[in-house]
Amino acid sequence: MKTRAVVALFAFACMVTACGGGDGSNSTPAPGTSSAIATPSISATSTPAPTTTPVSGGISIVGTSISEYGTVTAASGPFGIAQGPDGNIWFTEHAVAKVGSISPSGTLGAEYPVAGGVLDDITAGSDGALWIADQSLPGVDRVTTTGSLATYAVLASAFGITSDANGLLWMTVPSTRAVANMTVGGIETTVGVTFSGTAKSIVAGGDGAIWFTEGGYVGRYNPSDSSVANVTVPNSGTAEYIASGADGAIWFTAQGSSPFIGRIAFNGDGPFTVTTYALSASAQPNGITAGADNAMWFVDAGTNTIGRISTSSHTITSDAIPTASSGVQEIVRGADGSFWFTENSQSKIGHVSF
Repeated sequence: MKTRAVVALFAFACMVTACGGGDGSNSTPAPGTSSAIATPSISATSTPAPTTTPVSGGISIVGTSISEYGTVTAASGPFGIAQGPDGNIWFTEHAVAKVGSISPSGTLGAEYPVAGGVLDDITAGSDGALWIADQSLPGVDRVTTTGSLATYAVLASAFGITSDANGLLWMTVPSTRAVANMTVGGIETTVGVTFSGTAKSIVAGGDGAIWFTEGGYVGRYNPSDSSVANVTVPNSGTAEYIASGADGAIWFTAQGSSPFIGRIAFNGDGPFTVTTYALSASAQPNGITAGADNAMWFVDAGTNTIGRISTSSHTITSDAIPTASSGVQEIVRGADGSFWFTENSQSKIGHVSF
């Protein structure tokens, strides 16, 4: 059991006006069709049967316990992580080009290799499969929960990937500063957006728009009218990961000399304002996700902690990760309201339970 200690409560507003709205010059090109390059199905060992307990309403946070599980393959460098359609947690292994799973009870499942892959972010698709941003294709990979694999060489070095409410996949392409979308059938569209930075993490917001981090900016693309906004990150910070909260706002992590957690309230097509919540100077916040407890949860590689910020009081608390120098990367909420995270440097999967 880890005792949570208050490590920061420096809520200060930093009013930043975006380069709000867009114009007709940012129109979406016509989609191009790309056929899947189906690789042979990979023989899978049995996948652990899911044992999930759906969350109904909020949960009461009394105390936290952090468990860690070593991946099947040593020095695997786990990176992206997602709640799977089968009830298990799925993660990418960047260093060895594999995809693995772990059950809610902590049982590691099969690992499936992706030949020549450089795997980053992962998301569950509307088709019951997992979709992976693959820098080596360049493109995306689709893997079923039983290990059947197909690759789609449609993009240049995709990094972030998410699925929106309509089942459309959205990806960031850092090398070309682009955002693209793709149906689960493999039809790709590159969105005509001019970025101010290099796109990284991406999420479908509760306002119907697509939000993404791009270095010194947070970007927003509205598919309904093709409008674009680039919101400047305060304190000369670098926006890393992004998530949509249940409080009508986008939340993101920012690194730099004055690291912080940022919040951008929904406001149509803008303008937008960033409110910052300061972290310690040694913080290096990475992944962030919404909890079922009216809070946002994030991982911090600099202080080697799991952090929590209330969406109402904005109080920040943290719990230490048992293994030092874990290189914690991404975090996701499981079906039971607990959290899972990747330890890139220690080849472990962490679990925050209550």
